Amino acid sequence: MAGPGSRHCSPADPFAGPAAMTPVVIIGGGASGVLAAAHLRRRAPSVQITIIEPAPALGAGLAYGTRQPGHLLNLPAKQMSAFADDPDHFCDWLERQGMNRTAESYLPRHIYAAYLSDLLSTDLATGRVLWRRAAVTEISGIRGCYVLSLSDGGRLVAASLVLAVGHMAGQYEEAGLSNPWTSPLPTDPTARVLILGSGLSMADRTAQLLRAGHRGQIIALSRHGLAPLPHGDPHPLRIDAADLPLGCGVSYGMRWLRCQIAWHSGRGGDWRDVVDGLSGIVDQWWLSASDQNKARYLRHVRRYWDVHRHRAPPEQAEILAQAQAAGQLVLYRGRLLGRGHTNGEGFRASIRRPDGSIEGLEVAQVIDCRGLHREGAVAHSPLIRGMIGQGIARLDPLGIGLQLDPAGQLSGGTGVYVLGPMRRAYSLETASIRDIRQQASRIADLLARPGERIHAAA
Repeated sequence: MAGPGSRHCSPADPFAGPAAMTPVVIIGGGASGVLAAAHLRRRAPSVQITIIEPAPALGAGLAYGTRQPGHLLNLPAKQMSAFADDPDHFCDWLERQGMNRTAESYLPRHIYAAYLSDLLSTDLATGRVLWRRAAVTEISGIRGCYVLSLSDGGRLVAASLVLAVGHMAGQYEEAGLSNPWTSPLPTDPTARVLILGSGLSMADRTAQLLRAGHRGQIIALSRHGLAPLPHGDPHPLRIDAADLPLGCGVSYGMRWLRCQIAWHSGRGGDWRDVVDGLSGIVDQWWLSASDQNKARYLRHVRRYWDVHRHRAPPEQAEILAQAQAAGQLVLYRGRLLGRGHTNGEGFRASIRRPDGSIEGLEVAQVIDCRGLHREGAVAHSPLIRGMIGQGIARLDPLGIGLQLDPAGQLSGGTGVYVLGPMRRAYSLETASIRDIRQQASRIADLLARPGERIHAAA
């Protein structure tokens, strides 16, 4: 397997112009980028790292940039450590900050953003990690190096890259829909609101509306009409990877899962124990599946798995359940065909229901809570599209991520490593902090191997 040290990088190039050479550049300074830097600093303390991130703070990103106190982490504090081998790291940080929170608490996301930012505070102060507040507009490969053109007019030459662009927010502006994280609440508290999607982002926005005293109807529109199920008291079942029906079809795999749940429930267990027990090994089934079975999973099963695997904090789930019981929150099955402005300030949405009928709804606001589009950052990032156009990166056959080798490197021994949502073609579990920290640790191990060129260049 080709790594960063097996490629010859010669930064001097008559066509490159003046540029600063850096051993490792991390593109993206949200949770994924910060975790990548933190793990590499632990593995190779002398290596110079540059993070490219235009946002005003590191660690926030789309997921943790919200300041709403009701936007909670989807896992308890005890499961949110940045380091798997130091499971109390986050809880210890909370204690040092004087925050009276238990390990079981589901905390506001902005607190976690502060934790992520603090991970690199010392390294930023000493200059071992540099933060360039700009965006990468173009990447080109020259003599085994990568030349990065930046939005501030500068350029960098990198021996190795880590793509940590995470969840892209541009889809909202492009479609003219309201961003769930930044759009204001309706001015009329009795107005009807249409939310596209019924997952965790919908749960966040709905809880925010309800806490603000919104009394109008909230319609969550999605193809299946499924909302996240609540967390319980976790007791993950020990499931060995050898027990997985590798290579099987989707239907057989679902029967196997139902049998496991029925067996465990018959002994007084909870279905969550089985689902959580599959964490970390379900990717082995995904890698063994054919492209045809993967496509069937994405179309027919993914949403059912998501509501069971990616669950809502109990407090938030209770708020949604009460609103649903009162008829204020309505889960609609269907698909948005289009929308247009009414005579007033609202919209008229056209919805196709499962029976084929078309329904019109007048709403004050349409909020896009569908989350990361299945084609991932590729569809919304000119940078990634440019890399594909230059042959540096290739789209996977299903169009849901990039083609990678088993180490998470772009195919072809490129020295470009990927973590986060763009790994979806190879990993079902690539969304939570537990997933990202594992990917970051593996990438750091590869970049910090003894004898790798990044040591000599530091």
